Amino acid sequence: MIRGTLKTSNCVLQEVNIEDALNIVMLRNSREDSVLNKIDFDIKEQEKYLREYERKRNNGDEIYFKVLVNNDGGKANLSGLVRITELNERNRFCWESLIFKKEYSTYLPLDVMLTIYSIGFLTLEKNICGPWRVPKAGVKVKGLHDSVGMAELVDIEEANFVMIVSRIKFLEKIGFYRSMGLAKSDDESYWGF
Repeated sequence: MIRGTLKTSNCVLQEVNIEDALNIVMLRNSREDSVLNKIDFDIKEQEKYLREYERKRNNGDEIYFKVLVNNDGGKANLSGLVRITELNERNRFCWESLIFKKEYSTYLPLDVMLTIYSIGFLTLEKNICGPWRVPKAGVKVKGLHDSVGMAELVDIEEANFVMIVSRIKFLEKIGFYRSMGLAKSDDESYWGF
């Protein structure tokens, strides 16, 4: 099971902890254009959620990462969040709650998305990522998935697109993205390449 910190060429994924509660609430509520559900600005509720996350983490159900990027002064700043979920499923995993501060281009979220796929397909050897829901209002999110060329639309609900990525589709495309410097760990043996 993945633990601790993972460095890519572009960022650091580090597990959240209880001390991150305020920053999580601020980030989740800072994006007016986010398709994620807003959360109450209640630090105690977020701390409670993070304690529940610890139970899920210890059971091997999910991993909740904060995404850190070094600023000009070399200090790592919270830039985004993402969760890898449904890890207890035999052949599949899922991911949720990807959000970044507005100042980051799609390059950084793309790097994190492909890193999550790499963890699921290469490290954990799962066959399917998903299904997950993209709200129909999330035009940019759906466009990103379409442009990457890995996600498959498997259903359309009243308010959501339902998508998956297969291990086969991931393996067909990942070489191209790795050649662009995406989803590359500082320790390439981490991915099994």
